[in-house]
Amino acid sequence: QQEETLSSLVPIGDVSRLSTLDLERCLGRAWLRYGDSLKTRARFAAFDEAVKRLHRVYQAGMQDAGVSGGLAYLHWIKRDPLCIDFAEQALSSPECTAKIRSDSLIVLGDMHFELGDIVAAEAAFDELTKLRLRYTDWQMLGICRARLGKIDEAILAFQTAVKLKPGSVELHLLLANGLDSVGQKTLAETHRKTARRLDQR
Repeated sequence: QQEETLSSLVPIGDVSRLSTLDLERCLGRAWLRYGDSLKTRARFAAFDEAVKRLHRVYQAGMQDAGVSGGLAYLHWIKRDPLCIDFAEQALSSPECTAKIRSDSLIVLGDMHFELGDIVAAEAAFDELTKLRLRYTDWQMLGICRARLGKIDEAILAFQTAVKLKPGSVELHLLLANGLDSVGQKTLAETHRKTARRLDQR
């Protein structure tokens, strides 16, 4: 039944005004969003359909932020470093919306971090924290800064992350480690105690 559902994804409403290329772009984006909503193996079948269609329109010259951003996400899911090029294209596009910008920055930050380019990863997460307020962004920004030896700035990032998610054991431990490294032993132990208490729950 899943295969039947996947094969029956079609436009709704009147699409007669759209060119073949525009229709293919819309379907590519639709397959991406549909795949994102799935938790089963069908998710990757939907993503395969999305990447096939979006690559087709990209190669035909339709390289707007929606197409580039979609390809960035799809290649990132596969852990393909090619996602970096597509994300940068999406970010440089004049049609780049706030949502596409955020999604592309996640791709850049995460993939640069995985590849060991911590400077580039820090820059991406730093910009991301200015666009939205999520503890995971501040956590990764703190980790990047700690890796780069920017301990004071890392501590500030971890403190912000803890404020956003005070029930996280991991965040309290990251903050404690940072505080330890600058000699704030008492405050570090306070966060370690909080982490132990949360962990016991």
